[in-house]
Amino acid sequence: MTDTEIRPFLIGMGGDSGCGKKTMSDNLASLVGEENLLVISMDAYHKWDREEMKSQTITHLNPECNHLDLALDHVKQFKAGKTVWKVIYDHATGKFTEPQKTEPRKFVLIMGLHPFHLKEQRELFDFTIFLSPDEDIRKRWKIYRDVKKRGYTPDEVVKILAQRKPDSVGYIKAQEQYADLVINYFALKDLKDKVEDKHMGVSFIYHEDPKADLKLIRKLFEDRDCYAALQGSTLTLTGGNTKKDVQEMADVLFDDHSCILRKDVKWKPGVSGICQLLLALELDRRIC
Repeated sequence: MTDTEIRPFLIGMGGDSGCGKKTMSDNLASLVGEENLLVISMDAYHKWDREEMKSQTITHLNPECNHLDLALDHVKQFKAGKTVWKVIYDHATGKFTEPQKTEPRKFVLIMGLHPFHLKEQRELFDFTIFLSPDEDIRKRWKIYRDVKKRGYTPDEVVKILAQRKPDSVGYIKAQEQYADLVINYFALKDLKDKVEDKHMGVSFIYHEDPKADLKLIRKLFEDRDCYAALQGSTLTLTGGNTKKDVQEMADVLFDDHSCILRKDVKWKPGVSGICQLLLALELDRRIC
Protein backbone atom coordinates (compact mmCIF):
# COMPACT_ATOMS: atom_id res chain seq x y z
CA MET A 1 0.00 0.00 0.00
CA THR A 2 1.46 3.36 -1.01
CA ASP A 3 1.00 6.75 0.61
CA THR A 4 -0.61 9.73 -1.09
CA GLU A 5 -0.65 13.35 0.08
CA ILE A 6 -4.43 13.23 0.50
CA ARG A 7 -5.99 13.01 3.94
CA PRO A 8 -9.64 12.40 3.04
CA PHE A 9 -12.82 13.54 4.71
CA LEU A 10 -14.39 10.17 5.48
CA ILE A 11 -18.17 9.74 5.20
CA GLY A 12 -20.04 6.62 6.30
CA MET A 13 -23.48 5.90 4.84
CA GLY A 14 -25.57 2.94 5.96
CA GLY A 15 -28.98 1.51 5.19
CA ASP A 16 -30.71 -1.61 3.98
CA SER A 17 -30.67 -2.91 0.43
CA GLY A 18 -32.67 -0.65 -1.88
CA CYS A 19 -32.80 2.31 0.52
CA GLY A 20 -31.32 4.83 -1.94
CA LYS A 21 -27.58 4.76 -1.15
CA LYS A 22 -26.54 4.95 -4.82
CA THR A 23 -28.85 7.92 -5.42
CA MET A 24 -27.45 9.72 -2.37
CA SER A 25 -23.88 9.03 -3.48
CA ASP A 26 -24.77 10.58 -6.86
CA ASN A 27 -26.11 13.63 -5.01
CA LEU A 28 -22.83 13.90 -3.14
CA ALA A 29 -20.83 13.62 -6.38
CA SER A 30 -22.95 16.39 -7.90
CA LEU A 31 -21.85 18.68 -5.05
CA VAL A 32 -18.14 17.99 -4.69
CA GLY A 33 -17.34 16.62 -8.17
CA GLU A 34 -16.80 13.00 -9.18
CA GLU A 35 -13.07 13.66 -9.42
CA ASN A 36 -13.01 14.48 -5.69
CA LEU A 37 -15.12 11.55 -4.47
CA LEU A 38 -14.16 7.91 -4.02
CA VAL A 39 -17.18 5.68 -3.42
CA ILE A 40 -16.52 2.33 -1.74
CA SER A 41 -19.39 -0.16 -1.67
CA MET A 42 -19.12 -2.60 1.20
CA ASP A 43 -20.71 -5.24 -1.03
CA ALA A 44 -17.08 -5.87 -2.04
CA TYR A 45 -16.57 -7.47 1.38
CA HIS A 46 -19.20 -10.19 1.04
CA LYS A 47 -17.65 -13.61 1.70
CA TRP A 48 -19.52 -15.36 -1.12
CA ASP A 49 -20.72 -14.40 -4.58
CA ARG A 50 -24.32 -14.84 -5.74
CA GLU A 51 -23.95 -18.46 -6.84
CA GLU A 52 -22.05 -19.46 -3.68
CA MET A 53 -24.70 -17.80 -1.50
CA LYS A 54 -27.28 -20.33 -2.69
CA SER A 55 -25.69 -22.96 -0.44
CA GLN A 56 -25.52 -20.71 2.63
CA THR A 57 -28.06 -20.55 5.45
CA ILE A 58 -27.39 -16.90 6.35
CA THR A 59 -27.95 -13.72 4.35
CA HIS A 60 -25.61 -10.90 3.34
CA LEU A 61 -27.31 -8.81 6.03
CA ASN A 62 -25.71 -10.98 8.71
CA PRO A 63 -22.28 -9.56 9.65
CA GLU A 64 -20.88 -13.11 9.66
CA CYS A 65 -21.47 -13.21 5.90
CA ASN A 66 -18.97 -10.39 5.35
CA HIS A 67 -15.24 -9.74 5.73
CA LEU A 68 -15.77 -6.79 8.06
CA ASP A 69 -12.25 -6.96 9.51
CA LEU A 70 -10.84 -6.53 6.01
CA ALA A 71 -13.23 -3.64 5.40
CA LEU A 72 -12.02 -2.00 8.63
CA ASP A 73 -8.39 -2.40 7.55
CA HIS A 74 -9.13 -0.77 4.19
CA VAL A 75 -11.03 2.12 5.81
CA LYS A 76 -8.01 2.75 8.05
CA GLN A 77 -5.74 2.77 5.00
CA PHE A 78 -7.98 5.23 3.13
CA LYS A 79 -8.17 7.45 6.20
CA ALA A 80 -4.36 7.54 6.26
CA GLY A 81 -4.24 8.48 2.56
CA LYS A 82 -3.01 5.10 1.36
CA THR A 83 -3.72 3.30 -1.89
CA VAL A 84 -5.57 -0.01 -1.52
CA TRP A 85 -5.91 -3.01 -3.84
CA LYS A 86 -9.45 -4.35 -3.53
CA VAL A 87 -12.12 -6.22 -5.46
CA ILE A 88 -15.53 -4.92 -6.53
CA TYR A 89 -18.75 -6.92 -6.35
CA ASP A 90 -20.38 -6.75 -9.79
CA HIS A 91 -24.15 -6.88 -9.33
CA ALA A 92 -24.69 -7.45 -13.04
CA THR A 93 -22.84 -10.79 -12.88
CA GLY A 94 -23.09 -11.59 -9.17
CA LYS A 95 -19.30 -12.13 -9.09
CA PHE A 96 -16.22 -10.35 -7.73
CA THR A 97 -13.73 -8.62 -10.01
CA GLU A 98 -9.97 -9.02 -9.80
CA PRO A 99 -8.31 -6.69 -7.24
CA GLN A 100 -8.09 -3.12 -8.52
CA LYS A 101 -5.80 -0.27 -7.50
CA THR A 102 -7.92 2.19 -5.52
CA GLU A 103 -6.55 5.59 -4.53
CA PRO A 104 -8.18 7.91 -1.98
CA ARG A 105 -9.61 11.26 -3.00
CA LYS A 106 -10.56 14.40 -1.09
CA PHE A 107 -13.80 12.72 0.00
CA VAL A 108 -14.16 8.99 0.61
CA LEU A 109 -17.68 7.57 0.97
CA ILE A 110 -17.96 4.13 2.59
CA MET A 111 -21.49 2.88 1.99
CA GLY A 112 -23.25 -0.39 2.54
CA LEU A 113 -25.11 -2.65 4.95
CA HIS A 114 -22.61 -2.62 7.83
CA PRO A 115 -20.55 0.60 7.93
CA PHE A 116 -21.37 1.17 11.63
CA HIS A 117 -21.35 -2.42 12.89
CA LEU A 118 -17.81 -2.21 14.29
CA LYS A 119 -17.18 0.47 16.90
CA GLU A 120 -13.61 0.96 15.69
CA GLN A 121 -14.84 1.70 12.18
CA ARG A 122 -17.58 4.06 13.39
CA GLU A 123 -14.94 6.15 15.12
CA LEU A 124 -13.01 6.65 11.88
CA PHE A 125 -15.78 8.55 10.11
CA ASP A 126 -15.94 12.34 10.02
CA PHE A 127 -19.67 12.32 9.22
CA THR A 128 -22.23 9.50 9.26
CA ILE A 129 -25.59 9.13 7.50
CA PHE A 130 -28.23 6.42 7.73
CA LEU A 131 -30.94 6.16 5.07
CA SER A 132 -34.24 4.95 6.49
CA PRO A 133 -37.10 5.21 3.98
CA ASP A 134 -40.52 3.96 5.00
CA GLU A 135 -40.61 0.23 4.30
CA ASP A 136 -43.22 0.45 1.54
CA ILE A 137 -40.99 2.87 -0.35
CA ARG A 138 -37.87 0.74 0.11
CA LYS A 139 -39.73 -2.38 -1.01
CA ARG A 140 -40.85 -0.72 -4.22
CA TRP A 141 -37.42 0.77 -4.88
CA LYS A 142 -35.76 -2.61 -4.38
CA ILE A 143 -38.21 -4.48 -6.62
CA TYR A 144 -37.84 -1.87 -9.37
CA ARG A 145 -34.01 -1.91 -9.19
CA ASP A 146 -33.50 -5.67 -8.85
CA VAL A 147 -35.88 -6.49 -11.70
CA LYS A 148 -34.57 -3.81 -14.07
CA LYS A 149 -30.85 -4.07 -13.30
CA ARG A 150 -30.08 -7.36 -11.56
CA GLY A 151 -32.12 -10.00 -13.37
CA TYR A 152 -34.59 -10.95 -10.62
CA THR A 153 -38.33 -11.47 -10.97
CA PRO A 154 -40.69 -9.47 -8.70
CA ASP A 155 -41.67 -12.65 -6.85
CA GLU A 156 -38.02 -13.48 -6.18
CA VAL A 157 -37.40 -10.03 -4.71
CA VAL A 158 -40.48 -10.24 -2.47
CA LYS A 159 -39.31 -13.67 -1.24
CA ILE A 160 -35.82 -12.33 -0.51
CA LEU A 161 -37.25 -9.38 1.43
CA ALA A 162 -39.31 -11.74 3.60
CA GLN A 163 -36.35 -14.04 4.26
CA ARG A 164 -34.14 -11.11 5.21
CA LYS A 165 -36.63 -9.33 7.48
CA PRO A 166 -35.20 -10.54 10.84
CA ASP A 167 -31.63 -9.65 9.80
CA SER A 168 -32.85 -6.33 8.40
CA VAL A 169 -34.24 -5.35 11.79
CA GLY A 170 -31.59 -7.02 13.92
CA TYR A 171 -28.43 -6.00 12.07
CA ILE A 172 -29.16 -3.13 9.67
CA LYS A 173 -31.88 -1.00 11.24
CA ALA A 174 -30.07 -1.32 14.58
CA GLN A 175 -27.16 0.72 13.19
CA GLU A 176 -29.38 3.78 12.77
CA GLN A 177 -28.59 4.82 16.35
CA TYR A 178 -24.95 5.49 15.45
CA ALA A 179 -25.55 7.98 12.63
CA ASP A 180 -25.10 11.74 12.93
CA LEU A 181 -27.98 12.18 10.49
CA VAL A 182 -30.90 9.88 9.66
CA ILE A 183 -32.80 10.58 6.44
CA ASN A 184 -36.35 9.22 6.29
CA TYR A 185 -38.38 9.27 3.07
CA PHE A 186 -42.16 8.97 3.39
CA ALA A 187 -45.00 8.74 0.89
CA LEU A 188 -47.39 11.62 0.23
CA LYS A 189 -49.96 9.46 -1.60
CA ASP A 190 -50.80 5.86 -2.41
CA LEU A 191 -47.82 4.45 -4.25
CA LYS A 192 -47.67 2.70 -7.60
CA ASP A 193 -44.92 0.34 -8.72
CA LYS A 194 -42.38 3.11 -9.39
CA VAL A 195 -41.89 5.65 -6.61
CA GLU A 196 -41.10 9.08 -8.03
CA ASP A 197 -39.57 12.07 -6.31
CA LYS A 198 -42.83 14.02 -6.43
CA HIS A 199 -44.58 11.30 -4.41
CA MET A 200 -42.35 11.75 -1.34
CA GLY A 201 -41.47 13.95 1.56
CA VAL A 202 -38.31 13.70 3.64
CA SER A 203 -37.31 14.16 7.28
CA PHE A 204 -33.78 14.94 8.46
CA ILE A 205 -33.31 13.60 11.98
CA TYR A 206 -30.13 14.83 13.65
CA HIS A 207 -28.62 12.70 16.42
CA GLU A 208 -26.06 15.37 17.16
CA ASP A 209 -26.45 19.14 16.92
CA PRO A 210 -26.86 20.02 13.24
CA LYS A 211 -24.22 22.23 11.70
CA ALA A 212 -26.85 23.84 9.49
CA ASP A 213 -29.24 26.56 10.70
CA LEU A 214 -32.50 24.59 10.52
CA LYS A 215 -34.67 27.60 11.42
CA LEU A 216 -33.27 29.52 8.46
CA ILE A 217 -33.80 26.56 6.14
CA ARG A 218 -37.41 26.21 7.29
CA LYS A 219 -38.00 29.91 6.59
CA LEU A 220 -36.42 29.69 3.13
CA PHE A 221 -38.79 26.87 2.19
CA GLU A 222 -41.83 28.56 3.73
CA ASP A 223 -41.02 31.74 1.80
CA ARG A 224 -41.41 29.66 -1.35
CA ASP A 225 -44.76 28.21 -0.24
CA CYS A 226 -43.22 24.79 0.46
CA TYR A 227 -44.21 22.75 3.50
CA ALA A 228 -41.59 22.83 6.25
CA ALA A 229 -41.83 21.68 9.88
CA LEU A 230 -39.15 21.84 12.55
CA GLN A 231 -39.54 19.88 15.79
CA GLY A 232 -36.45 19.81 17.95
CA SER A 233 -33.64 18.53 15.73
CA THR A 234 -35.95 17.06 13.07
CA LEU A 235 -36.66 19.01 9.89
CA THR A 236 -39.46 17.72 7.62
CA LEU A 237 -39.99 18.95 4.05
CA THR A 238 -42.32 17.76 1.29
CA GLY A 239 -40.79 19.08 -1.88
CA GLY A 240 -42.68 21.18 -4.36
CA ASN A 241 -39.49 23.17 -4.80
CA THR A 242 -38.05 23.82 -8.26
CA LYS A 243 -34.42 23.77 -9.34
CA LYS A 244 -34.54 27.57 -9.30
CA ASP A 245 -35.79 27.51 -5.69
CA VAL A 246 -32.86 25.34 -4.61
CA GLN A 247 -30.37 27.53 -6.50
CA GLU A 248 -31.75 30.67 -4.81
CA MET A 249 -31.57 29.05 -1.36
CA ALA A 250 -28.02 27.89 -2.05
CA ASP A 251 -27.07 31.46 -2.98
CA VAL A 252 -28.28 32.56 0.47
CA LEU A 253 -26.65 29.71 2.40
CA PHE A 254 -23.24 29.51 0.69
CA ASP A 255 -20.75 32.22 -0.15
CA ASP A 256 -18.52 32.23 -3.22
CA HIS A 257 -15.65 30.72 -1.25
CA SER A 258 -17.25 27.46 -0.13
CA CYS A 259 -14.42 24.96 0.13
CA ILE A 260 -16.50 21.95 -0.86
CA LEU A 261 -18.96 22.97 -3.59
CA ARG A 262 -17.95 22.69 -7.21
CA LYS A 263 -18.47 25.89 -9.19
CA ASP A 264 -21.17 24.51 -11.46
CA VAL A 265 -23.43 22.49 -9.15
CA LYS A 266 -26.53 21.34 -10.99
CA TRP A 267 -29.21 21.65 -8.34
CA LYS A 268 -32.24 19.37 -8.61
CA PRO A 269 -35.96 19.93 -7.94
CA GLY A 270 -38.03 18.24 -5.25
CA VAL A 271 -36.72 15.87 -2.61
CA SER A 272 -33.47 15.26 -4.51
CA GLY A 273 -32.69 18.97 -4.42
CA ILE A 274 -33.57 19.11 -0.72
CA CYS A 275 -31.10 16.29 -0.02
CA GLN A 276 -28.42 18.04 -2.06
CA LEU A 277 -28.91 21.25 -0.08
CA LEU A 278 -28.93 19.69 3.39
CA LEU A 279 -25.99 17.40 2.62
CA ALA A 280 -23.97 20.30 1.23
CA LEU A 281 -24.67 22.37 4.33
CA GLU A 282 -23.51 19.67 6.72
CA LEU A 283 -20.29 19.13 4.81
CA ASP A 284 -19.62 22.84 4.29
CA ARG A 285 -20.13 23.69 7.96
CA ARG A 286 -17.95 20.77 9.10
CA ILE A 287 -15.04 21.42 6.76
CA CYS A 288 -14.90 25.09 5.79
